[in-house]
Amino acid sequence: MAGATLLDGKGADGVGFDAMSEYFSDKSVWFDSTPEIRALDGRKLIVVDDAERDLKIEDDPSGSKKIAVAATALPLSDVPNEPDMKEGRPVKGYLTKDALRRLKPGSEFGCGDNYVVLDPDE
Repeated sequence: MAGATLLDGKGADGVGFDAMSEYFSDKSVWFDSTPEIRALDGRKLIVVDDAERDLKIEDDPSGSKKIAVAATALPLSDVPNEPDMKEGRPVKGYLTKDALRRLKPGSEFGCGDNYVVLDPDE
């Protein structure tokens, strides 16, 4: 999952999403469709020291062959001073190019094959 195989160098990073704005955007971030990126659909993303997120591939509604990787977290409790992070309310963002480059297979962290891991400190 990690490395240059996920990306062909295209895609535009968006504006910040939660505390990790270099990895998440609140706007769609479009990439050329590749089998490696499409394989993220339905997987779980573990962000080290942060929430688990569900990944879903979204096709560009304009009909191009671009795709975006949506990451949705469901907070287990209210987050102080964050009105969008209320218990039970899904919070959606999109993976950026930097996030895709940092993804590692869950098996490297003792997780199942349905997981990928993003470690911001690596």
